[in-house]
Amino acid sequence: RRYLIDGSGNHSIYGNTSFSSPLSVNYGATINEGGNDSDTRIEGSGDANLVRVDAGNDRVGIGTGSPGNKFTVDDTGAYQASIQYDASTRFRISVEDSGRTRFYTDNSADVGVESGDFYIQPTKLLYLDGGGDTYFQEESANVMGFYAGGGRRAQLTTTYFAVPDSLLLAAGADNDIAMRHNGTDSHIINSTGELHISQSA
Repeated sequence: RRYLIDGSGNHSIYGNTSFSSPLSVNYGATINEGGNDSDTRIEGSGDANLVRVDAGNDRVGIGTGSPGNKFTVDDTGAYQASIQYDASTRFRISVEDSGRTRFYTDNSADVGVESGDFYIQPTKLLYLDGGGDTYFQEESANVMGFYAGGGRRAQLTTTYFAVPDSLLLAAGADNDIAMRHNGTDSHIINSTGELHISQSA
């Protein structure tokens, strides 16, 4: 028996079945109702695994026949996924061959966290440029390091804010007043107006 119409009008098809014309379903459809270890695959014009449902491992793949997680997108293009408001307002995600992940928005839009926190693992780096030499990190518990040009330029703890030897700790629009320690001696440098050192009552 390959085809059955029961007394309620339900149609059942048994065995492998091929359709040569487009298949339209007006109402809902359930695939693999029996929970069998049998994959479902949708081909595209150039991708044999445009959508792959790995029933045995309960995973879904886009562009891969072997999804490694609950949902896996496998693509070497510029952007692997996007969420969009319309065609010109998108949030796109790119995973590069180096493993670095980038986030892009159209129209120079901002990316914000509306609730909850934005979290970085301790000692990991938060880069502020594409060159990899400007960043800050929690170097150890309650110790923040600020880096520029590949070197640490300042350190903030719960008790002090410090700069390395021979660098200036400055204030003013043009670094008008600065302090520096060269490893042996300490200097206060005043380049504009008078220098006043006073003690308040």
